[in-house]
Parts: sequence; structure tokens; C-alpha cells
Amino acid sequence: LQFLYFIGTSVRKKMKEQLSEAASPKSVDGMATDSLITWSLPVAPNDPKKTRKLRQKCGAPLEDIPKPQVSDVLARFIEKREWVDASGTAWVQEASPEPASRLDAVILEENLDKKLRTSGAYPTGICPTRRQHFQECFSEVIRQITAESVERGILLHKVREEREATIRGYEELLESRAGYAFRIALKGEKDHFRVRTRIQELKALKAELLEEEERLKAEEQRARQEGEEMLKEEDKRRREELGMLGKESHLKKTQLEAITVLPRK
Repeated sequence: LQFLYFIGTSVRKKMKEQLSEAASPKSVDGMATDSLITWSLPVAPNDPKKTRKLRQKCGAPLEDIPKPQVSDVLARFIEKREWVDASGTAWVQEASPEPASRLDAVILEENLDKKLRTSGAYPTGICPTRRQHFQECFSEVIRQITAESVERGILLHKVREEREATIRGYEELLESRAGYAFRIALKGEKDHFRVRTRIQELKALKAELLEEEERLKAEEQRARQEGEEMLKEEDKRRREELGMLGKESHLKKTQLEAITVLPRK
């Protein structure tokens, strides 16, 4: 038991040392080093001397063992990285065709957890940052499987493409439904604005009609008063005329009687 404990402790210690070495990979100027994908050493196509110098610095052989089938399959879903350093040298880096070990899977998991913590990705819900990290991790898993079996790698790549197509379909459906809901909400807002505008117009028209009603009522009242006064004056004038006519009639009647009365003999 003590021997097994010693062996387990040694293995864990060695794994931690290799993890720390993997956390600080050698790089050249302008090269991104925070990727979860395992890359081959970069190559300067226009400057073979710099390529040899970098490989000697990293302790790698001057030339890799060619694996055209694996490299061609990896190039389908992992794009090569290209950049220019400060001296103007163009560098190209492709995904590594080398198979992975169990330790590489442990390192990948550690790096994924670290990136999720440092990037502030949400542990649940919809999070583009978390999705991007897991997509990159999935690409590395496909790379590891492709390096061991090209057929399994191609099949797993098809599974991922189908999954991505399904997600894109759901996203398009969500965007279309969201757009439809937005258009409905916008139309409702426009209708609400039009109704409010119409209400304000009707209120203004109501106020104008009330003012017109008050004005007409005042004119009616004034016309009624003027009519009553005119009727009173006309009645008074006619009464006066009748009185004068009555007096005149009585006077003429008296005169007529005086004329027509025969004198006594």
C-alpha cells in the first residue's frame, strides 16, 4: 500500500509539473497563446532560418513527420493562424496532427476551467463567452480524436456541424419570433400613439364645440331679450295708438252727435 501511495504521489507530482509547463508555451512575437487548441510550431514560409531557429529553441526536430491525411482533415474545421511579427515576418501555424494522451485531456480540462473563471463566463443561462470556450474545447477534442482515427474525427465533426446547424436554426427562429414580437409591439405603440393623438384632437374639438355652444347660448339669450324688449315696445306703441285712436274716435263721435242733434223749436 505504501508503494502504491508513493507511485500515485509521484504521478500526481509529475502531472502538476507538466501542467505548469503547458500553461506557459513557447511563442513568437504576435502569436496568441490563450487557445485551447494544440497547435504545431509556427512556420515562417518566407524565412526558413527563423523557422529552424525556433525549432532548435523549442528542442523540436528540424522537420515534422508528415501526416497529410490528418492535416487535411484538421484543416477542414480548424483554420490555420496567420500573423506578422514586429520585424515583418509572416508566420503560419496549423493545428497539431499529433495524437493526445490522457494527460493532454486533463490539461485541456484545466485550461477550460481556468478560461471560464478568468473570462467571467456565466455558469448557467445563455452566455456567448462560455459557448465560445466550449466550442474551442470541442475543436480540440475533435483534433485529438482525429489524430488517432481520421474516420472517428470526421464523424464527430459531422455531429458538431449538425448540432451547430440546429442551434443556428433555433437562433433564427428566436430572432424571427423576437422580430415579429417587436413589430407587433411597435405597431401597438404606433396604434396607441395614434389613439392618444386622436383623443387629444377629439378633446380639442369638444372644447371648441363647448365654446361654440356657449357662444350660441349667449347669442340666443341676447336675441331672446332683444325680442322680448321689441315685443314690449311694440305692444306699448300699439296700446298708445289704440288709446289715441279711442280718444279720437270718442271725440269724433261726440262731434258727430253734436252735429246731428236737431235744435229744439
